[in-house]
Amino acid sequence: MPHNTSPLFSIIVPVYNVEAFVHKALSSVLEQNFEHYELIVINDGSTDQSGDICYSLAQQFPQITFIQTANNGVSTARNIGLKVAKGRYIMFLDGDDFWEGKNVLSDITNIIKEKNEPDIIFHSFKVIHLHDPSKPQDIIHIDKSDLSGSYYDDFSLLISRSIYRSSACMKVVKREIIIQNNIFFPIEKRYEDSEWSFKLAQYIHSYAIYDSAFYSYHVGRIGSTTVSIPAKNVKDFLSIILFELEQLADIKQSHPDLFEGLFAYIQRELYFATQFFMSLPEEDKQNLVGDLIKCCRLRDSYT
Repeated sequence: MPHNTSPLFSIIVPVYNVEAFVHKALSSVLEQNFEHYELIVINDGSTDQSGDICYSLAQQFPQITFIQTANNGVSTARNIGLKVAKGRYIMFLDGDDFWEGKNVLSDITNIIKEKNEPDIIFHSFKVIHLHDPSKPQDIIHIDKSDLSGSYYDDFSLLISRSIYRSSACMKVVKREIIIQNNIFFPIEKRYEDSEWSFKLAQYIHSYAIYDSAFYSYHVGRIGSTTVSIPAKNVKDFLSIILFELEQLADIKQSHPDLFEGLFAYIQRELYFATQFFMSLPEEDKQNLVGDLIKCCRLRDSYT
C-alpha cells in the first residue's frame, strides 16, 4: 500500500455535552500504536465543558482537527467531518463511546493489505450499560460461518446476522465511495444512521471482517436517544423507513441481489419503530398512527 501524505484513516467524532466521556473517547484513539490517521472532532455547540476538553487535547496533539460549530445535530457534525476528511478510510466514534486496545488501527491496516483494500470492514462491539453498572457488558461477536467472502452472495446473511447493521460506528468505509456517491447523513433527523447505511449498502462491492469487539458502546446515558424516545424521533424514524421502502422498487430492478437483504433490513427497522411507537403517550400515537400504517402497507406490497 503506497504511503502518501494523506492519512489512511479519518476518525470522525461528533461531540455534544459529553464532558464526562469525551476525554476517554479521544484518548482511546490517541493511544493507538499506529500514527497514520487524523482525528476530526466536531464540537456541536456543547453547553458543558466538552468543547474545552477537546480544544485542550487539540493543542497537544497535531492529529486532531478541532471544529467548533453551532448546535445543528449529529448529522450535520458528521457531514462536516466527512467533507474535511482526507483519509482513505472513514471511521466514526461517538463522543460518549471509546475504543479498547491500542492495536485497533494497526490490525485494520493489516486487514486492508491482506484483503486487497475492501470497500467496507465490519467489526464487533461491546455494550456497556450505564444505567445499571452491575449488568455485565454484552459482547456482540460476528458469526463468520458459511460466509463466502463475496459481498453480494453474503449480503442477506450479513443483514440477518446483524453484521451489516444501521450504526455508522460499526463500519470502516472507503471515503471515496461516500464522497463520490454523495452518501451524507439526513439533516435534523434522528435515526440518521438507518438511512445512511441503507444508501451505502448499494455502493459496496467488497467487504472484510475484523472480529474484535474494540468499540465500546454506552447505552443508558441520560440525554442519549437510547434512553428516552420522544414522538419527534419516532416520526423521523418512520419517515426514514418510508423513504427506504420507496427506494426498494428501483433496487429490485438495479440490485436484485441486494433486494432481499435490504427488505429484511427495513423490516427490522420497522419492528423497532413499532416498539417505540407503542411506548408513546396516546395523543402522540394518534398523531403518528397514519405514518405507521403507511409504512406497513408499503412493506406489505413487497411480500
